[in-house]
Amino acid sequence: MDAFQALDSRRTVRQYQADYKIPKDILEKIVNVVLKSPTACNVQEIDLIVVTKKDLLTQIEKVALPSFPDKLQDSFNQRKSQLGVQNVITCDASCVIFLVKNSRADPTFTAIDTGIVSMAIMVAARDFGLDSMCLGCLLWGDKSKTEELIGANKGDLVMAVAIGKARSD
Repeated sequence: MDAFQALDSRRTVRQYQADYKIPKDILEKIVNVVLKSPTACNVQEIDLIVVTKKDLLTQIEKVALPSFPDKLQDSFNQRKSQLGVQNVITCDASCVIFLVKNSRADPTFTAIDTGIVSMAIMVAARDFGLDSMCLGCLLWGDKSKTEELIGANKGDLVMAVAIGKARSD
């Protein structure tokens, strides 16, 4: 698949094959190419934390969801019945890549660099036939518990992207 096809066929998916595991070599290729993403002044201020353990993704759902406003919690919880997913935040994606700023982060450019890196993850995943979903919701409310679970410093989580294989239905 060329870059244009990857961009053109990318879509947000909220129903993943819960039992699908992304092969380790594919995840490594995605991460390696994403780490080459351009950044302002070539600072490379975004680090990636790759989580594939379902139990950790479940723990993240359990600490993140209660920090959302009530109406938003209700909306997310409806995904169980509406979409048939177990994890209402990740929608049962095989992997979540967390973007965290590092010590070189410059607040002037962090949002721009986060967008570039996020899109690079989604396009790279698409090239391998995988689907994606931005998880900006993990930035709502108190994200410190999520940061603690993934081993990030408080205040450093700037985005998360779920990737996996879409369900056929």
